[in-house]
Amino acid sequence: GVCIESSRERLESAISIEKSEVGKPTIQLTMAAVEYSDVKKSGDREPWLVKRNAFRFEEEARLYCDVPFSFGRGLNVPVDLSRLIKEIVITPFAKEWQVPGIQSAIEAVLRDAHVEGIEVRSSEHMRKPETGWPQISLGKVSPEVEKILRPSIP
Repeated sequence: GVCIESSRERLESAISIEKSEVGKPTIQLTMAAVEYSDVKKSGDREPWLVKRNAFRFEEEARLYCDVPFSFGRGLNVPVDLSRLIKEIVITPFAKEWQVPGIQSAIEAVLRDAHVEGIEVRSSEHMRKPETGWPQISLGKVSPEVEKILRPSIP
């Protein structure tokens, strides 16, 4: 998986909808912040705008539209990807040998779409520390405190 990093401001500047013509349905795009709460207690909030608290760090906003049922099978919303996307981050769960292939595939898609200037990188979220964990000097402490700070591992 990948994380496509953007922002509300980027999304607003990246989309463009032509004005409605006479006889064509009116399209209204709405941007709203996602509500992070217990999904079962979300009440009458739109279900596509509610996520579990565990995802609060995402600070997500969503763009959605209300169109008449007679509109058809879809809605084409032109998007300027170079304005929309800040960076693309490859999952920290990707194996080291998988990263170059994933990165090349993403870069090829961006090239085909004539999109430049977007960084594609591997996540550093779960990388191993380079120098290991620092050693802690406890100095003089009682055996009880040392047992709490350095529990014995069976």
